[in-house]
Amino acid sequence: MSLYVDGKTVLETNPTYTFTLLPIADNVYDIGSATYSYRNAHFQTAIYATSVVGNWNPSAASSYSLGITSLPWQGGYFGDDTGVFAGLNQDSVFYHRTSVLNADTALTGVIIGTPDTTALAANSLIISNITQDGDILIAVNDGGHSKQMIFLDGSTGVTHLGKPGTPGYATATGDVYVAGKLEVASVIQATTQLAVGNSLATNFWQFQVRGAFASGGGSTLAGKFLLSDLLTGFNGDTSYLVGARLSTAITTQNNSETIGVVAQLSLNEPNITKGTDTVTVASTLYIGNAPTEGETNAGIYVLSGDLVLAGAGVSDFRTGAADGDYIQFLAIDDDGAAGATLEVARMFSANDPYFSMGGSQEFKFYNSGRAELKGIVSYGAETDLTIATGVVVVTQTYHSIITEGGADDVLGRANGGSDGDILILKANTSGTNGIVTVQNGTGANTFILAGGADFIMDHVDDRIVLIHNGTEWVELSRSSNS
Repeated sequence: MSLYVDGKTVLETNPTYTFTLLPIADNVYDIGSATYSYRNAHFQTAIYATSVVGNWNPSAASSYSLGITSLPWQGGYFGDDTGVFAGLNQDSVFYHRTSVLNADTALTGVIIGTPDTTALAANSLIISNITQDGDILIAVNDGGHSKQMIFLDGSTGVTHLGKPGTPGYATATGDVYVAGKLEVASVIQATTQLAVGNSLATNFWQFQVRGAFASGGGSTLAGKFLLSDLLTGFNGDTSYLVGARLSTAITTQNNSETIGVVAQLSLNEPNITKGTDTVTVASTLYIGNAPTEGETNAGIYVLSGDLVLAGAGVSDFRTGAADGDYIQFLAIDDDGAAGATLEVARMFSANDPYFSMGGSQEFKFYNSGRAELKGIVSYGAETDLTIATGVVVVTQTYHSIITEGGADDVLGRANGGSDGDILILKANTSGTNGIVTVQNGTGANTFILAGGADFIMDHVDDRIVLIHNGTEWVELSRSSNS
């Protein structure tokens, strides 16, 4: 049977039986006994205002009246590799393909020209538009008004989902445009790039949030990228539970080039254009607070590696604004119980701010220039210096003096000092063949001694203490304990 509409073949299963569904007047037609079943079929045309109705499953060849009273079309069937065509030129087709159709393969009257199509499995349905640049629209009735759901733009090849709109960047064949909100219950996976915003994506960033954005004013804060709400860990999630993790492996090229920076995270200052508002805090990185639930709690925790502050000019560490706020410097005491964390220094905010050292703040150095030393002050163990032609070169505060060649010797100069340095000297041995005479003198790095008297150190417990005045060493005290 072949089905014709205005002389065009729209359904063909058995060429023995043909008829038209657009009679020019009510007539009687012989449909025949061999036909596919169409129950309660209803076809209407505005041109002829003619309806066709009847039970199209005759048991024998009979004549049927195609009168004007009709019933709805409740079911229809057509055979394999056939379709229903619409339009005088078969412009659109609803086609059933029984066998596999390879990718980019034409199908007469259905897929035409040089196709750009995917492969189809057997028994696939094809909806195709044959007319050049013709569109396909799927709409629904929403409160008595047709609303666009899917629009396939034949002139651009762009698929529109949801309400109408004008694509700014989805303009090429295969692009998809969504005018309204897009909600995804599972996963959005981009195999190459993913971009958000109203600026054209570049080809050297994989994930991009681009373009200008103006806040809608629905909150007291605004931004361009937000990670929020609840993360719930699963059993076995014991390595990390984090709001975001950056873990990119980076490979450079073999071009003998110099790469300025290779980093996991790079931040630039926010380039603020300031109006008449007051900006309380402007920062490249702002940490609002630190957790309190961990055994160790930190605003920034560096597990390994150096912390380098390489900015030009001054890099600041600042306490809070209130008196009593401070920054602690902590270290692990390996000798303590389970490696206890102990304070070694702090910066303290006060009327006269200070820097302290020691867990009980035994040593305080105030901004006003005052120093408070409550603990034990040690110059460390002495180191040996050997006289060479009456001269030694000091490297620390406390030294033991060895004579040149083992005989008694005279020390007339100690190079290496500067204004304000303290120097403590002692003899290295007791008795003869090692006696050191600290000689009074004048000139660079010589010794100005009390009363102009030399000091003889002939015992290991003898000491002399001096301070540098910018030119010479001036005696503060001596102790002869021989």
